[in-house]
Amino acid sequence: NTFSYEIPFTKTGKSHSSRIDEQYKRKITLSVAYGFPSIFNRQLVTNQIIKTLSPIEVAIDDINERINDMNKLLDIKISNDLSILREMKRIVQGSILPQVNAGTAEVAKVFLSHISEEFGPHHDDLKNTLH
Repeated sequence: NTFSYEIPFTKTGKSHSSRIDEQYKRKITLSVAYGFPSIFNRQLVTNQIIKTLSPIEVAIDDINERINDMNKLLDIKISNDLSILREMKRIVQGSILPQVNAGTAEVAKVFLSHISEEFGPHHDDLKNTLH
């Protein structure tokens, strides 16, 4: 009865920034009265949870997402299925040599090169995530 979605944003009003230390994300979880699939086109929202992630939390979340994706692929018994290997290659390349979002090296450089009170306790979380 629940589903979630994410909305990226910056403090300037744009949805995306070229700098990872300016990228925020809003995670929204909605609960509805009936389960999915449903015969209803619309449903009453019974609960709404909104969590806003700071730039360092966005970086941690993105890295954890990649780790989870890789672990799911590693759990699949590799046979002769080349699609699994291609997907693993895509995740690894996106982590090391990103073409769109910053990779782990850029995340470490931006958020770990100096200690800032702005990052709060998430500084240690990021270090643990990268290990």
